[in-house]
Amino acid sequence: MGRPCAGCGALNRDDSNFCEDCGRPLQLEAGLGGEDRASDRPKSTSHYTLGLIASQKGDEDTAVQEFRSALNDELSFEEEVGVRWFLALGLWLLAEKRVSPKQLLTDLSWKEAIEHADIAVTLDRERNCGFFAQTINRAMLQKLDIIYCIIGNQIEEANDTPAAIAFCEENLDKLNYLDPNPLLGVRFQLGVRYLNLKQIGKAQDCFIAIARSETVAPNDEGGWEAGVRRRARETAAAALKEKKCFIATAAYGSEDCMEVQVLRRFRDDYLLKTSPGRFFVSLYCNLSPTIAVIIEQSETLRHICRKVLRLWVCLLARRYASAKREARSA
Repeated sequence: MGRPCAGCGALNRDDSNFCEDCGRPLQLEAGLGGEDRASDRPKSTSHYTLGLIASQKGDEDTAVQEFRSALNDELSFEEEVGVRWFLALGLWLLAEKRVSPKQLLTDLSWKEAIEHADIAVTLDRERNCGFFAQTINRAMLQKLDIIYCIIGNQIEEANDTPAAIAFCEENLDKLNYLDPNPLLGVRFQLGVRYLNLKQIGKAQDCFIAIARSETVAPNDEGGWEAGVRRRARETAAAALKEKKCFIATAAYGSEDCMEVQVLRRFRDDYLLKTSPGRFFVSLYCNLSPTIAVIIEQSETLRHICRKVLRLWVCLLARRYASAKREARSA
């Protein structure tokens, strides 16, 4: 049936603890609201729990007030991480209701929310709180990822690509203590910006890191990470297809000869369709231009390369010819 959100009314999966549309808690969980803490905890810290209850009911104004009050209480570092993070979520939700998307970047509440979120991440990292190491809390960082992407785009729109790259790298460094880094959108933007600057090696490093997260955290709530991984794979493959087979071209003297075409087809049809293959092609693209220059200047080296490649090219050519005959007879 799905679990309805008391705030926006959206239906969520039965195993979700937070609304996938607005981020509100669907129920209080151990480690989030403090139910698992000792019974002799100071009464003053109940502002945290009251804030979570108000947020669960969709009363963001009350939730923000309670979380603000909680910051004046005696909190453990882990509790302060939670308070600041949920305060940031509440402020974001209120700002998004109050102003248009174009006005968000200048809204004071929106900016305050980013400050609280940054402090929460810093505390979690430096004090080893483990708050964002929990799966459900890590999933909520999707909101921060999207916001950093919005800010990065604004910086780039001001014709300051170096500043946009520096912004991405700075925020990725903040979350590098989590494995994998949850800022997949930010890393994707960084890769695209490197790609636009023709820094293929750095771009591929970004896309490979995104693809790696697929094996570490394959199931993310809402599918945000899955979508970013898909776009990264597509962008990486398209970028690599534009690259030349440098060493083969240097060895054979032309990128249009049959041998180079066979190798290029193998790259496009097989290597670029797997993560290890994309890693190999990326490594090749980084190293081969320099090697190709050396080969091109020596007829002896060109001859040796052609000899080394000949067997592989013949095997591939026979395989493609056999596949073509089978296709015709089918």
